[in-house]
Amino acid sequence: MKNTVSKKNSMVVIFVFGGIYAVVALLLPRLHYFRHTPLSLWIQAINYIVLGIVGMIVFRNMIKEGVNQWKAHTVKNFLWLMGAFVANIILSNLSALPLAMFYPNYVSVNDNSVAEVAAILPIPVLFLTFGILGPVTEEFIFRIIPIKNGKRIPVVIRIIVASLLFMILHMHELTPQELLYNLGMFVTGIIYSVAFIKTKNATIPLLIHLLNNAPALMLMLLQTA
Repeated sequence: MKNTVSKKNSMVVIFVFGGIYAVVALLLPRLHYFRHTPLSLWIQAINYIVLGIVGMIVFRNMIKEGVNQWKAHTVKNFLWLMGAFVANIILSNLSALPLAMFYPNYVSVNDNSVAEVAAILPIPVLFLTFGILGPVTEEFIFRIIPIKNGKRIPVVIRIIVASLLFMILHMHELTPQELLYNLGMFVTGIIYSVAFIKTKNATIPLLIHLLNNAPALMLMLLQTA
């Protein structure tokens, strides 16, 4: 009985914070007069920190299980990690071809925001949010929760919907150009999801995401130098 109540409480926490995440991270930063303001960036940073910590608490058993899988099947997990990481680089670059064909001179808002973010947020906050808890939060919400739960819905549908939402999160404008620019995020969502399903190891998509964010994080840190 206690386990049932505990699971229900965990789901309540997930949905409450998930709702906060959806409103704050998806809607507010995309308002024209609110986009990339210091307040917007600080809200997103705090949002990532809080949700990342909550996620690690709620899914601590899955993380522990993933660590144990690394100990038991190190080579298998390493091959999946590197294979998915390389596949993501290749397929994400291929997904950029439509943008290059139709809008060769397009520059995303995201390209201009790196310097702004680096100038506003302190280095420890940058490292914590974009380097660790940002990827952790996104993986919990867009991979682990939809794939682990909602089993009445076919897993393919769950992966596609979650990956579309993951792509929309990274769009700064609702335009065809921005859609094509972020098509790689949809591809990334598919790859991370498949890696999670095949390995049944929650740390795999988490680690791939951390690796994938490392270059952008380094660029931000260099902007502060």
